[in-house]
Amino acid sequence: MFLSLLQILDILEHIFDLFIGSTLINYGSKESYIFNIFFTNNLINKLFIYFMLFAIAVLLGFMVLSIAKRYIGKAKNQKTVGKIFGSSIKAILVMCIIPVCSIIIINAVSLVLREAISLTLGNNETNYSVGTLLYLNFTLGLEKDESFSNASFSDDLRKDYLVGNKNYAIDGKNDFYEDRIDYIIAVSVSLITLVIMLICAITFCVKIFELLILYIIAPFFVTSILSDDGDKFYRWCKIFVEKLITGFSLAFLLKIFFVIVPQVFMNDIVFSENATTNLLVRSTFIVGGLYAVYEFSKLIMETLENKDDKRFIKDTLNFGKKTDDLQKRLMLEDNFKKV
Repeated sequence: MFLSLLQILDILEHIFDLFIGSTLINYGSKESYIFNIFFTNNLINKLFIYFMLFAIAVLLGFMVLSIAKRYIGKAKNQKTVGKIFGSSIKAILVMCIIPVCSIIIINAVSLVLREAISLTLGNNETNYSVGTLLYLNFTLGLEKDESFSNASFSDDLRKDYLVGNKNYAIDGKNDFYEDRIDYIIAVSVSLITLVIMLICAITFCVKIFELLILYIIAPFFVTSILSDDGDKFYRWCKIFVEKLITGFSLAFLLKIFFVIVPQVFMNDIVFSENATTNLLVRSTFIVGGLYAVYEFSKLIMETLENKDDKRFIKDTLNFGKKTDDLQKRLMLEDNFKKV
């Protein structure tokens, strides 16, 4: 069960690598990053085009209505016909460049994160997983080779695992007494790590689909350029970037944490003369650090994301309600004039 939990953790870590763009995936006959595949998917592009065409129709309707109001003297903003035409053309052009700009922004953020991770790693030729890290933690002092009696994360035996020359699932039983592992602590810590990483993975998936939905409905926010000079579209851009940053920051913080942990343990820190106490302290450090990463990512989300964003998106898309309200207002005005 313990090894199975570690392998599940490795799968989750691989998912995060896909999310932050540090791993390419096969898509048809080519390789690309996961966000590029999502945002260039045929179905997503078709949905965007359908929404864009509908938004352009709405925009043209608003344009005609604005020009008509201008000529009958009911326009509140007193825009000239030239400005109305200019705003409409600007809105259509913005709709056309949104797909390109979205992909550029996402790739730019992903590139920054990859470079930051590379700088954190420095010259360390490590290629280990979360499962490897936990396995080496729980087998410290259980080496079959007596020459490693003073076991540490920096010894040659564990170095083979940290650089990827050995795999704990295959070679571990040959190098360590797995039957002596404290499975109560090992399974407990692995389960807690699994739950935290699973929550983080689900949170990131939610961010991905929120970005996709924002991308598809973007044309509706662009139509606001005609009426408010793009205030709603600016708010859409802000929400899009916020979702992107909060999603990527979660995956980035987790990746950095698992890079830093073994570097700390490699300093041969001895917390206690008792092996069990040492194990508990190291395990607490891992679990506490993971929880801190999750809480800090929540803090970033709460700081950047506005609670009124959902209401703003709903109000922007609620054309039917706005139309009904407009009709009611016009009927009341007509009745008032008759009276």
